[in-house]
Amino acid sequence: MRRGGESPFSPPQAGRVSWRGIMGEAVRFERVTKIYSNLAGRPVARALAGVSFAVKPGEIFSLLGPNGAGKSTIIKIIAGVVEPTSGYVKVGGFDMSRDRRRAQSRLGVVLGDSRAVYWRLTVKENLEYFGILRNPVGIRALREQADYLLQLLGLYDMRHRPAGELSRGMRQKLACAVALLGEPNVILMDEPTAGLDVQATKSLTEFLRLIAREKGKAIIMRPLIFPSGCQVFCLAVVMLGLFTCRLYLS
Repeated sequence: MRRGGESPFSPPQAGRVSWRGIMGEAVRFERVTKIYSNLAGRPVARALAGVSFAVKPGEIFSLLGPNGAGKSTIIKIIAGVVEPTSGYVKVGGFDMSRDRRRAQSRLGVVLGDSRAVYWRLTVKENLEYFGILRNPVGIRALREQADYLLQLLGLYDMRHRPAGELSRGMRQKLACAVALLGEPNVILMDEPTAGLDVQATKSLTEFLRLIAREKGKAIIMRPLIFPSGCQVFCLAVVMLGLFTCRLYLS
């Protein structure tokens, strides 16, 4: 721990608002169309049809819509794991197609898949491995950050257990911890609370609310989570691959 007992990834303290000077957009999703094709190259499904929106620092942006509306496709295109058919995506000002490495370095991603971690590594080894790959800040600082996240998400007592021995909910917590390593500017979460119990969901939701409000993290997620008392909460409705409406709640 740092001097004064502060973690390198400690919850924001009251009055910490240094991010408010940040200008510009955290994410720009511009005129994006996605058409899936079969092995013969013939179009078989249109997931998105010219969707455009922007997400600002400090904004919690939740995607709402029926199954097949294109919500997960939006998340995966922003993450850089699916290429759009047309249009472009910028993360922190970097084009995901032209400057993928720098764009992805601004992201923390939870895709709702417990296979996002290595089952043969222990819980702590997973955090150290992904932390070194994503943000080599020094092993001491990384271990302090990992310990804080493990305590936050209730995994500290299991830190020496292989990830493959954890329950689905515990592996989902570990995937969330990996995504939060290095304090990314943008956090993408596709079904982040899948498999989590009520207390774990409440703890994660409160933490996301704090880092959005006090540290200016842009959070894009699905399904809908209502973090009580958030400063800016944006509800985006997607229907049949179209961006239908955007509502702001406070």
